[in-house]
Amino acid sequence: MARDAIIRGPICFASRGRTITAFLRISTNRRAFAAPLSTKEASSIVTEWLERPQTILLTPGEKHWAVFQKLLESGQATGPLVMDAHLLGHNRIIMRTS
Repeated sequence: MARDAIIRGPICFASRGRTITAFLRISTNRRAFAAPLSTKEASSIVTEWLERPQTILLTPGEKHWAVFQKLLESGQATGPLVMDAHLLGHNRIIMRTS
């Protein structure tokens, strides 16, 4: 399934502020794309994502660090698994697609 179909479809789409910022930074970068998006185009895409009822904006809660630290240490998370532990720390079900 294409990413666009996932984001616009009925499936829940979870994202973090940092991920959105990265999208804006990369999609508007002339070094990354021959024809990058304008700031207005990129921000319009983000607005569309955030207005969807299926979108969940992940934000850390009060116990985030304690939960994250426990997941890191109990799972001995290193390298790429650190991000997976961080996502789990948000206490949400995350669909990972590669």
